[in-house]
Amino acid sequence: QAEQLGAEAAAQAVRRRHAVLEPGPVAVVDVRLRAQHASGARSQQLIHALRERDVRAEELDRPDRVDSDEQLLVLTRLPRSDEEEGQRLADLLARRPDAIVVHTGVPDAAPDHRRLVLAHGGGRTMMRAAVQLMLEEER
Repeated sequence: QAEQLGAEAAAQAVRRRHAVLEPGPVAVVDVRLRAQHASGARSQQLIHALRERDVRAEELDRPDRVDSDEQLLVLTRLPRSDEEEGQRLADLLARRPDAIVVHTGVPDAAPDHRRLVLAHGGGRTMMRAAVQLMLEEER
């Protein structure tokens, strides 16, 4: 019951803007420098949530390996205050402006990008809610 309650709260919290996943493979790039290792909230949580929904997903450690046929999800947390994270994000979005940014930090720290998911954390429950939302048609 606690897990169900957490899932419902996560579904209420997660927001998106122009962030709908199309059928097909997905590449995930984590531009965060200090991912939350202690909670296990690294990009594999997003990969796991995608695969649970039968989405073919892979994590790329090198953004230059992104295939143009793959949809791109970019994990962020502090792109406005962390100069390196912000630069990695800017470089990636310059090459792939169609990418969906999945922001795991506080909303005020989110990048200004047209295709955005505000996930409020990078743990499994929040990533499941983010994936669910991205798989739904926008209303």
